[in-house]
Amino acid sequence: MNSKSCSIPQSCSELEIDLKRLDRTLQAAHRSSIDIKDAYDFYVLALKEFNKENLSDSFLYCDRANYELTSAVNEAKINIRGSRFHSLRTISYFFQLYGLYAIVFAVLAILFFSMLIYQHPQAKILDVPLWSSFFAGLGASAQILTGVAEDLRRYGLATRYKRLWYMAIPLISMVFFPLRGNAVRPCGGQKTKPNTHQPLNRQQQRHASAANGTDTDNHHDDQSIPTWPPTIAA
Repeated sequence: MNSKSCSIPQSCSELEIDLKRLDRTLQAAHRSSIDIKDAYDFYVLALKEFNKENLSDSFLYCDRANYELTSAVNEAKINIRGSRFHSLRTISYFFQLYGLYAIVFAVLAILFFSMLIYQHPQAKILDVPLWSSFFAGLGASAQILTGVAEDLRRYGLATRYKRLWYMAIPLISMVFFPLRGNAVRPCGGQKTKPNTHQPLNRQQQRHASAANGTDTDNHHDDQSIPTWPPTIAA
């Protein structure tokens, strides 16, 4: 048999990568409520043979585990008149396997922060431009996308951002956003103080004059209007 055409791995490292990939697929299927009992049994046998450095038997068990897993996923589909369609369990399985949850969240977060940057370009809080935190959230969302793409390129499935903790990364930049109504002001503008010294109207002047014992109306009437040029007495 030609060794180049043989699909059995020739080293422990290649088989170890296949076993790790199988372990992640089994975990994704188990979280999606897919019955993986038969596939998991062959996976355990493959691990035992791998620890014994029996690569050929370990590979055969690993291949049988992949076959049983594929059969379990097909059984989880909806059968309608002889045709199988994806169910909620199989959709959840592929979303977890390929990191589609993280991709959808990252795309929505990028659109959200882009909208905030467009709508609040001149906002400041504590003399710091608020758009700087929006760009931080935009960069964190882009980092999630690049992380999932790197996993798909290297391993063929998502190994990071499988839990909900990654959602907190972009949301940290929103910590000051609820305060925009109290301390936010446009860039380059000065915070003006309200004018507390408003001129008194005529009724308020009368009350003030009565309290002081003077008549505001008579006081204004007695004042003479100056003329120009002034007359010079001889």
